[in-house]
Amino acid sequence: MALPTITPLTTQARIESRFGQIAVDLRVDDDIGSLTEIINDATMEALGYVSRMYSDTQLQTSNWIELKVRDIAVFLLCCRRGNEAPHSVQAAYDKAIADLTRVQTGEMTIPDAATRKSAAPTLTNQRVRVWPTPNLVNVPHSSTGNPEGYTPNDDRTDYDPNP
Repeated sequence: MALPTITPLTTQARIESRFGQIAVDLRVDDDIGSLTEIINDATMEALGYVSRMYSDTQLQTSNWIELKVRDIAVFLLCCRRGNEAPHSVQAAYDKAIADLTRVQTGEMTIPDAATRKSAAPTLTNQRVRVWPTPNLVNVPHSSTGNPEGYTPNDDRTDYDPNP
């Protein structure tokens, strides 16, 4: 079974600009292809935090997410052979994961990427209908804003004779 292909959110050149070409070469001298795996692993780790809120096309153009993926990739590169990462690399990795966690929880947004439309909160107006039995009725036509492109979260089986 073939794994799905992903578009990496950083490149070898960007990792070398952060960590140095010699440092990268020394860590992958036994297997050059391992750097591609590390970049894919770092991309997948970041996507696990933000893919629910952001589309792939938005993430591919984001400098902020590229920076976080690069920090994760450098950390994974340092730990590849069971070595401990330098303190500065560990600190950058911890900050990247903390920032991605904040994005995942909605505490912050990615500054240079727009969220998915489906991630926007939607509200359904409701009112109490007393007759024949008391219950709540969704009133989607009294919402404010432009609902175009959003699926309504109302019960289509409800009938409201007095809108």
